[in-house]
Parts: sequence; structure tokens; C-alpha cells
Amino acid sequence: MGLLEKFAGTYFVASLTALTGTGLTVLVFYFSTINNFPKYHFDGHIGENRVVFWEKPWTNHSVLNVIKPNGNQEAYVLAERGGRLYLESVVTETAGQVKSLAENSGDPDVLAKLKRAKADSEEYIKSIVKAKARQ
Repeated sequence: MGLLEKFAGTYFVASLTALTGTGLTVLVFYFSTINNFPKYHFDGHIGENRVVFWEKPWTNHSVLNVIKPNGNQEAYVLAERGGRLYLESVVTETAGQVKSLAENSGDPDVLAKLKRAKADSEEYIKSIVKAKARQ
């Protein structure tokens, strides 16, 4: 995760404005990324897997990272369309090999894997909601 993404969410920009005869006024502008799905924000364990859901700043994309006990990882890239999340692509890392599967592929094997990944990502999101409800 990049530095910007790691600390994304809240940024402050301060500017000093001199007002005639009244001294200095500090104007603080508060900027935050658009969080459309805060109910899914999560960093914890579901079963044996570490699961992290986060929204990419200034985009309509969210990422659901799943880290298996053996170190293999899956990153489900979800796009927001009409207030709902849709699986756009999956990036997997297995034994140091990185593979990317994208929805715009015409390959039937890739599309079949994406269909399974869609079901997996939906199950993880349901599990996140249940885990957060127990907290």
C-alpha cells in the first residue's frame, strides 16, 4: 500500500488570511476522500484469513485484500456504480507470481474465474458486515 493510500482519508490545508484591523484569521479547509462504503471498512481476520477493505482516495474504487495464512494474497478491485459495488478485477499473488484477471477479458477461462471471484468477494463482504455487527 502506497504512502498516500496508507494515510488517505483526511487531509488538512491551512491558510492564514490577514484581515484589515482585526489581525489574523486562520482558515482551515477540511478535505476527506469520499467514503461511500464505510460500513465495509475493515482490517481484521475472517476465519484464518486477514481481510482488509479500503476505499481508494479520489476514485470510485474499493479494494478487498485477502491474505491467506500461507502468504498468498488476493486483491479484489471493486468499482462503485449506482451506489453498488461491482467486481472489476482480481490480482492474485501465489508463491511470488502475480496474476491479474480483468472483466474486460474475452477469455472464457478468465471470465469463469471472475465469476467465482465475484461470489467469493460477496461472501467476504457479508462476513465483514457480520464481524462488524459483533464488535
